[in-house]
Amino acid sequence: VGFFGMLRRSELAGLRLGDVHSLTGGVHVVRITRSKTDQVGAGVDVHLGASSGSGVRIGRIIGRHLERARSGGAEPSAPLFTRGPQWGPGSEAWRKEGFTRRLRALLGEMQRALPQIAGRVPDYASHSLRRGGATAAAEGGASGEQIKAHGRWRSEAVSAYILPSAAAKARIVGCM
Repeated sequence: VGFFGMLRRSELAGLRLGDVHSLTGGVHVVRITRSKTDQVGAGVDVHLGASSGSGVRIGRIIGRHLERARSGGAEPSAPLFTRGPQWGPGSEAWRKEGFTRRLRALLGEMQRALPQIAGRVPDYASHSLRRGGATAAAEGGASGEQIKAHGRWRSEAVSAYILPSAAAKARIVGCM
């Protein structure tokens, strides 16, 4: 969700089950009710496709997460990401700081299972999801304006998020 939606850590931490809606074909809409660039809380919808260009079945992953939460009796106001394995009364949302800790734990598990995965786990933070999503979009052929719109950037700061090799493909000024 964070990677493909190019979400900020605070946006991830604020998500509730009722903020995610399934559409036909595995597409999901994530409602961001408040963010750094939306202080008045007008909200914005972020659309996530059924799958990525590399074949990651985004819709299926999100759908299973929602199904597990809802079958456990979780209300729409329950946090999308909880600190425990259960949803429902007393479930506690991850705090912003928890996302980096959890991301590093998941990456560590992946590296143990798939030793060919490179990178130093401590180098990654929850902000890496936003940067990685923007870079992947550029590498996949999205234009700078498309990336800026999807990631809700209001300025040319988007150029700092995209690795220079991908920026050339997206024709983003300031990255090269």
